[in-house]
Amino acid sequence: MIVEPSDGVTTQALQRAVYRVVLWRRSPDPGTEDGYEPGYLAEEFRVLGADQVEAVIAWARDRSTQWTVYVELSAEGGHPAVARIAGTDPTEGEPFEVRAER
Repeated sequence: MIVEPSDGVTTQALQRAVYRVVLWRRSPDPGTEDGYEPGYLAEEFRVLGADQVEAVIAWARDRSTQWTVYVELSAEGGHPAVARIAGTDPTEGEPFEVRAER
């Protein structure tokens, strides 16, 4: 982790962020004998109007043992991007990477 001083320049500050929450659960075992491992099923939610990210995290924890919280970001082309800010994603790499919305 690298921590640097901020330049103090912000072009836009959000009053309330928009979050994405993914609740994960293992898919049912298909019962095959070929060594297939079941994947994950994802239930996705968009959260608006949350005063604190802690409330979003608590909401996710109350509903699943595996969850991921993302914050929506503006991206080129008008499509939102998301950045992981809490939790884990069992289908992706290292935590806190930025991924474009699919």
